Formats: sequence, structure tokens, C-alpha cells
Amino acid sequence: MVECDLAKVEVAGSNPVSRSTFLSALARPAGGATPRDNLTAPSPSGKAEVCKTSIPGSNPGGASNFSRSIPRDSAIRYRCFPVTIPLPVPDSDVVHVTYRHTEALGGTALDADVSLLSVDERARLARFVFARDRRDFAASHALLRRRLSTHADLPPDAWTFEVEPGGKPHLSADHVGADPAFNLAFNLSHTHGLVACAIGRGVDIGVDVESIDRAVEGRDIATRYFSPDEIRLLDACDAVERQARFIELWTLKEAYVKAIGRGLGHSLATFGFAFDGERGIRFAPPPGEQAMQWTFALLAPSARHRLAVATRSPCAVVRMADDANEGAGTEPLRRSDW
Repeated sequence: MVECDLAKVEVAGSNPVSRSTFLSALARPAGGATPRDNLTAPSPSGKAEVCKTSIPGSNPGGASNFSRSIPRDSAIRYRCFPVTIPLPVPDSDVVHVTYRHTEALGGTALDADVSLLSVDERARLARFVFARDRRDFAASHALLRRRLSTHADLPPDAWTFEVEPGGKPHLSADHVGADPAFNLAFNLSHTHGLVACAIGRGVDIGVDVESIDRAVEGRDIATRYFSPDEIRLLDACDAVERQARFIELWTLKEAYVKAIGRGLGHSLATFGFAFDGERGIRFAPPPGEQAMQWTFALLAPSARHRLAVATRSPCAVVRMADDANEGAGTEPLRRSDW
């Protein structure tokens, strides 16, 4: 056995298990005592079958055993000793993100999308000047309606929405009060050629998609809206890399302000992001927030697009899906850890 201090447990794997989920799976002692855990060495199958939890100085007979199931590629690691602890992922911890490429959408598909929209959404659709903007608006809102209907028993064209003062949409009171299944949070975004929506239960969610080849003066915008550390990150890049890094930081920032319901009315310079190693994201929150309360993921659904999702949950598991490919989705380029 290997003794493991919970404060030093780290998570690895493409489907990481959060520290809070790990803790919640343990039988917690009365009185707020802090447990230490003896983790069994992996069996030949590569999985540790039992984790014994005991309290220093307490009756060893009070130890508890548990066994759960998680993806085989998730591993709890302490120092250099790999151990796989089977755990469940509660539905409330899962954020479902679906994206859809729109450049190849034909007239029949777009007509089907428009048929799902409400009267108000069709009026907003008609105000767009360019056909590609109308296409992406219709595709994003129809995608959201279809994905919501996979979480609750309601046809896609029957969903109704309300808008918060900051502009963030949410389900109307008629849905929320009807059934616990309708306790759904969501957000959507669209850019030229790509749309996306994110859905979870009882959490704040924001999603943003952008094209990395859009014509913007990233360094000038960063001077006005980015934190000093973010500006230094951009200045360390060459000219080609700087454009992609700017868009990646921008999508993360937009996803966050959309999650809190403030939009671009929130000062973007009061918080920031940094990239740790090859796959990590580090969040520097604004005053009053705690970084560990949030989960972020950054993805590249195509070579020219970036997608960021922000969730106010320390243990969110982000599951990606390509709407046109029977659920297959890309893995995150980067994600935050607790």
C-alpha cells in the first residue's frame, strides 16, 4: 500500500475526476476530521480495487471501503505512483458541449432549422444583412433546441426562453417549474462557419466560438481589455502564433463573462488566463471570485476555429460532440484543473 495525503492527490487522464468528486466518494468522518488514505497498488488489470479511509488516531475499525467505476484512462496519481480509483461522474457534474460546422449546410437543412425557431427568433433572424449570418444564427438556435430535447421530454420547437438583464438567455419559468428534468442551464455561440451550445444542470455555463483567421488587431485590443499577464503572454509569441493565442484568450474571457451573465459589460482586464505547460489553463479570477470554483476547457473543432467553455463548478466534466458525426467530438487542447 501507498499512503496518500488528499491535499497532494493529482488527477491525470483524458477524462479527469475532480478532487471534490473524489472526496465525496469517501466515507467522511464526523467532527470534520481530515482523513488520510491508503491506496492499494494496482491489480494486474491496472486498477486499484479498494481504497481504505482511516482517521489518524481513530479506531481503525472505522475505516471504510469503496469501489466505483470511471473511464479506464482516468488515474489518480500520488507522486510517481499511478493508481486508478473507480468513481462515478454525477450527472450534475457533466457539461455537454455540441458544435456544428455550417459552411456546407444546404437549403433543406436550413429550412428545417428555421422551422424550429420561435416567432421572436425568426424576427431576429430577418434583421441579419448577410446570408451567412442568417445561416449561423438559425443553425445555432436550432442546435440548442434539438440538444435540449435530448435532456427533457419536450419537442425542439416547444422550448421557450427568457433573457436576463445582462442579455443571458435561460429557460422560461413555465419550463423550470414544471419538472426537475427541466433544471437545465445552457449557453450558445456562433461565428462564421461554426456554432456551438453547452448544456448542464444547475450550474452557470458560458461558451464562445471564434475564427482564428478573423481580421483583428489583437495586440491593440489586448492593450485595452487584457490583463498585464495576458499581454506579456502575447508579447512572448511570434507574429503567427500571437493571432491564435489572442483568439484563444479572447474565447476564454468571453465564455467566462457569458457564464456569469454580464457579457462584455464586465471589465475584461480584471481577470485573466495563462497557459500551463502543453495542456493546462490557469485562471486568475476577478475580486470576489475563487479560481477553484471554475472549470475551463479550450478546443479546436477545426483548424481555423477555437471553442471555449466556462462552468462554475470545480468538478465539471466537459463532454464534446460533433453534431454531424453521431456524437464523436474532439478532445480539449487545454483544460483547467482544480
